[in-house]
Amino acid sequence: MKKTFTLLLLCLFFSAKAQKIGKIIFDKLPDNLQLYPRNDRDEAQVPIAGQIEEAGWAYFSVQIFREDKQIGYQRSNLSYTGDIGKFQFNPITIKAELAEYHFKVFVVNDKKDSTQIVFREHVVAGDAFLIGGQSNALALVSEIIVPYRNKFARSYGAAYPYEPMNWAITEYGNQRVGQLGGGIQKKIIEKYKIPVCIINQAVGGINLGLSLQRNAGNLGDLSNNYGITYARVQKAGFLNGGIKAFIWRQGENESSGGSFFWGGLFDQLFKYWRQDFPDIKQYYVFQVGLIAWPERYAGALRDYQRRTKTIYAPFVENIACVGTKGYDGIHYDSTGHNQTNTEIFRMIDRDLYKAKFTENINSPNVQKAYFSKEDRTRITLEFESDQKMVWVEDTLLYDRNGRGVRQYMKNMFFFGENNTLNDLVIAGRAVDNKIILTLNNPPPAKNTINYLPAFHDDAVFVQFGGPFLKNTIGMRAFSFDEVKIEPYIETNFEPLSTPELSVGGITFQSLKLSWKTVNQAKSYVLQRKVNPNDAFQEIAKLGAEKTQYSDSLLKDNTTYFYRLKAIGDKPESDFGTTEGLTLAKLNLPELSVNVISNQSLKITWKAIPKATSYTLERKTNLNDAYQILAKLGADKTVYSDSLLKDNVTYFYRIKAFGTNTESDFATSQATTPQKLTTPELSVATVSYNSLRVSWKIIPRATSYILERKAALNDNYKEIAKLGSDKTHIFRFALER
Repeated sequence: MKKTFTLLLLCLFFSAKAQKIGKIIFDKLPDNLQLYPRNDRDEAQVPIAGQIEEAGWAYFSVQIFREDKQIGYQRSNLSYTGDIGKFQFNPITIKAELAEYHFKVFVVNDKKDSTQIVFREHVVAGDAFLIGGQSNALALVSEIIVPYRNKFARSYGAAYPYEPMNWAITEYGNQRVGQLGGGIQKKIIEKYKIPVCIINQAVGGINLGLSLQRNAGNLGDLSNNYGITYARVQKAGFLNGGIKAFIWRQGENESSGGSFFWGGLFDQLFKYWRQDFPDIKQYYVFQVGLIAWPERYAGALRDYQRRTKTIYAPFVENIACVGTKGYDGIHYDSTGHNQTNTEIFRMIDRDLYKAKFTENINSPNVQKAYFSKEDRTRITLEFESDQKMVWVEDTLLYDRNGRGVRQYMKNMFFFGENNTLNDLVIAGRAVDNKIILTLNNPPPAKNTINYLPAFHDDAVFVQFGGPFLKNTIGMRAFSFDEVKIEPYIETNFEPLSTPELSVGGITFQSLKLSWKTVNQAKSYVLQRKVNPNDAFQEIAKLGAEKTQYSDSLLKDNTTYFYRLKAIGDKPESDFGTTEGLTLAKLNLPELSVNVISNQSLKITWKAIPKATSYTLERKTNLNDAYQILAKLGADKTVYSDSLLKDNVTYFYRIKAFGTNTESDFATSQATTPQKLTTPELSVATVSYNSLRVSWKIIPRATSYILERKAALNDNYKEIAKLGSDKTHIFRFALER
């Protein structure tokens, strides 16, 4: 008989700190669809605790389910003070995995009658990310796309105060996660098999002034965007270490007015973040694209965004938007948003999930500019040391009338105010992490350089289309504004000749690399990789006299990529590249060993295509080394091994050899039969011309052969073949 629980289902009350169901107040209770942040052990703790405001109950219990299977049970006895009984379960551990957990909570009286109080379901553990900024961070597009749907993609709360604060399964458009957030969810869920929550509080057109509206006395004030952001993070349970990273993409608004003040306002905003979200350790800040509005200081705004990584180290990584596909001059289509979430995910993957592929995934960021020729007609732009820069001479764009117009990289550098003096550069080239510009005349005395115009003039082209400086994987360099050109530094950046690298001497496990001597080279650096997407790894430093290198112990039938650089006293060469495919190993012989007798075995194998010979080896002790038994021609597929010992296991292996390749060893074994016991033979006289020959049964014998000779020096001759059942007298007439 179940005890009636007064008002159990008639009153359901939620607050930020407690949930009341009838006369039960839960201080801690998971919500449906809630995501708990995982810890370093890939787990999360789910707490359940509260009190009942009614006497007469003995304990609370909870049943724990993983998917549809119960995996746990807990009981918490009630501790009463007056009519108030408190309960608290031990924190329930759930794994960060693609599985949902469910919880049924019961209250039980002294008679062990139970009443189910609440059932919470679809609870998971995983990672959470916060997104803020303008419409390109929101990344909602009007075109029809296939949204990412997955029950492990979650979000909490809503962007507007009149919408409910609850947990939900997200799509690109649901709860405003957008293509940026949805793309990150998709990549993490599919690669790392853990649930992901995105809270996207970006608002279309918002400026930093509105973003800075903050109620210091009530940080969760829902009357401003800052407060809604704080409330969503707080109520989701992410304030204390729950947010893995904060992604910020904003500045288009100020790029069309007010850009001069952007840096100072962002500095104040970032200080608020560090104060109010102290456990967020990783930020990603975007440098926005060029806007078609004559705002001189838009270039300075973007330059501040470029420098956020240094200004706010070690918390900030940044990324450039210029050159992203699908740009209409302000917004991006789904192609552009997908490109963006792919590029930002590579950085997240490296920083938070320790991914191995890290080469050139950052946007190149200029570190310094200096004159590299005394007459000031050559400028070197130096980017991060691990960048490999690419110079694109030009690109073909289409104007408003659909006519092709070629734009040149050399015209993307400005030395005057308001997008002027972009005709000084006559040539450029990339040397490792450097871009070297050749000028027709020295620049003005102020000695500063800008890359990309401050704003876009859309009279000819709808949007700014480059060309752009980039690195070897296509990450576009940050635009920069008023970068000081340092005085002349002797660099001798006339590069050495690029080595002409080639591959020969190919076997199944080695490749022979060769090149011609490079004039003025003092040494060479050789690098290698197997996967085209991996970073090159150095495998050898070689002296100037070397023109060959044998790379051995390689995998068969595998393509290896190589690059070689010549090093001089000061200059270096570009990398010379090549690739080589190792030969495939021959097929493994199908080796079998058959017993012929107690002293001979027959070894057979099938012919191997392209084999030119075989080597057969043998041993009798498992721990001994094999010894060569025979070297055989390609036409041989049988070998008889004789004069063996009886009752001995012989181990064989065979390898096929071809031209510059071979197979692995195939192995087999067989045991020679044990000799039969020697028959105990007896002969008795039957008559003058007959004898009786008899013997005992020999175990395992299948037949007998009887031989006879008349003189001691004669040879034995077979006189009878007998079945195994013959064991007695054999009579035969003797010659007189």
